[in-house]
Amino acid sequence: MFAATALSSFVFAATASAALPKPDGPIKVPTDLAGVKLGMKIKAADDAWGGKGDCQTSGDFKYCNYDGGAQGSAQLAAEQGEISSAGINAGFKDGKYNFSGPLMKFETKQGLGLGDKISKVKKAYPKAKKNGTAGFYVPGKGKSSMGFTTNDQKHITGIYLSDGLGG
Repeated sequence: MFAATALSSFVFAATASAALPKPDGPIKVPTDLAGVKLGMKIKAADDAWGGKGDCQTSGDFKYCNYDGGAQGSAQLAAEQGEISSAGINAGFKDGKYNFSGPLMKFETKQGLGLGDKISKVKKAYPKAKKNGTAGFYVPGKGKSSMGFTTNDQKHITGIYLSDGLGG
């Protein structure tokens, strides 16, 4: 998905570090990443996550990065001021994924979050579709979706919300 790829490229674009976000409620699959919804204003989304993002603007595109180093990262992306994608990613420490820290509080109503076994996604969400070896995505309204990615083929290492339009 383009939006998820665009999001990951902005993880490294921010120069200042920002505190990791705090969830504003549970993850509601496939519409709401712990208080952040597609189409909401980026300022409101940043506020929902505690208002500590390192936010930048490039033309009509705005993004906020939250860098927690080994504890992970989170991103918000907006086109024309409205959220088009959001994501959280597990950190990496001593050569493996680190499933500790504030991002572990981001969970679905079914209790799924970073570090859980990727196989649990299909059980919790029967409409989830396989996304190659990258994990699963749950289709939403229109082209939108929520993805559960795995980079170690065992655990959820990232969760993203995307409008699927990708410019």
